[in-house]
Amino acid sequence: MKHIYTCILILSSSLIFAQAPITLSRADFPKPTSSSPMPDSVLYTNVIGATTTSQTTKGANQMWNESSLSGTTAYQHFVAVSATPLAFQLTFFGSDYAVPLDNAFGAPGGSATMQISDAYEYYNYTSNNSRLEIKGFGANITMPGQTTAIPLPAIYSSPDILFRFPMNFGDADSNHSGFDISLPLSTFGTIGFKREQDRVNEVDAWGTITTPAGTYTTLRHRSVITRIDSVTSSFINVGFPSVITEYRWLAQSAKIPILQINETNAITSVQTYTAFKGQGPNSIATSSEKNTLIAYPNPCQNQIHIDYLLEKPGIVSMYILDVMGKRIGQFQFVKNNTGLFSEILPLEHLANGSYFIQVVAGNEKSLIPIQKK
Repeated sequence: MKHIYTCILILSSSLIFAQAPITLSRADFPKPTSSSPMPDSVLYTNVIGATTTSQTTKGANQMWNESSLSGTTAYQHFVAVSATPLAFQLTFFGSDYAVPLDNAFGAPGGSATMQISDAYEYYNYTSNNSRLEIKGFGANITMPGQTTAIPLPAIYSSPDILFRFPMNFGDADSNHSGFDISLPLSTFGTIGFKREQDRVNEVDAWGTITTPAGTYTTLRHRSVITRIDSVTSSFINVGFPSVITEYRWLAQSAKIPILQINETNAITSVQTYTAFKGQGPNSIATSSEKNTLIAYPNPCQNQIHIDYLLEKPGIVSMYILDVMGKRIGQFQFVKNNTGLFSEILPLEHLANGSYFIQVVAGNEKSLIPIQKK
């Protein structure tokens, strides 16, 4: 009987160990450098009008299923600060990388309001890798009736702390950030841009999540941001309050969230944004050649097509190497079946010259020389 109890205890301990939550560190997230112009480009899928329920449950050992999501694939780019507009490089000198944004300030677009372009959010790891901070953002602002954009580098008075490391289930923290800057404009006089926000973070769940790209063991990181963006001048004084709740399911070595759901409550509307770490397109390549790897057009300009035959399902990694063999870019695709596939890699951040594309699928590695003109 004693041996039976011992076996039960060992088995129970094994099950508990197998279901233990993971720990995440800085190494599980991107960290480009100035010598890598297009590192850590990660495929994701943007889902429009998705109905999700995973954000409604939290706690230990959850099982979330979002396998029915579908949408449009794109790349999440993490670029070096040196690859962003020169007007922002000095302000954010020392930041680790930047992420292109669609609308950094959150102001509405349209012919009657200011236009935002060339927007980047700037990120920085502290020297001991204990946290990931958003240092601020840079954007070009064009006011109504103006044809010349004005650069707006907005650095936070104190960093917006997104993640703390190591990250474990049950962690919680909060921080305040904001900026208040003024720009002299000939037509409008001085115009001010201000942001005040409070972020509350909590790792409120762990478990496995299934998306169309596969099943992953994750921590769920939840952020609630209470924000007011304001624009002031001699003729306008308007604020844009909002409450943004960000849910991120994070896995080891994934670089970007396996699934991210943002819920924004603003004055005029409630918006939901959903995206997941993407699955490469399952379209069959046009090449009739088998057991080969083809890159075209070669020479190329801003993108290149890669046709390849996959004999076993799994992860396919593609790396951009310079002529010295240094890795300067990477892409990852999850394939649930076999066959001949085609991917399109964006190369717009690369200078013209000679490079190599290395394709890794399981234990198989292949190398293709390419030329960008």
